[in-house]
Parts: sequence; C-alpha cells; structure tokens
Amino acid sequence: MAFKKVKPIEVGTAGIVGTAIFLLAWGLVERITGTEPKSAPPGTTYQVAHKAGARVTPSEPPSVLEQ
Repeated sequence: MAFKKVKPIEVGTAGIVGTAIFLLAWGLVERITGTEPKSAPPGTTYQVAHKAGARVTPSEPPSVLEQ
C-alpha cells in the first residue's frame, strides 16, 4: 500500500484552522457559562480616584482637555 504523503503546508493550514475553531469554541463556552472577562466597574477612573483624595499614578496622563 502506498501512503499519501502529507505536504507541510496542509499541516500548517490544519493547525491554523484548528486554532481558530478552538478559540471560537472557547469564547462560546465562556459566554454560555458567564465566565468571560469583566470590564472595570464604573467609578474606577483616575478622575474619580483623584476626587476622592487617592494618590494614584495613571498609566496614561489625563487629556489636555480635561485639565
């Protein structure tokens, strides 16, 4: 019996397609189970912390328009 030789490009393409399917399935499972990453709750911005008297160092400086 002669076996068909698999080309490297076919293996690479199968890996990429498999990864894409896995990530889509992962996102779907997270959405169904409610375990997706949550965004920050409201009121946790630099301006609100500064108004409350907290000493914080933001990762980005405030906008020139907000100063």
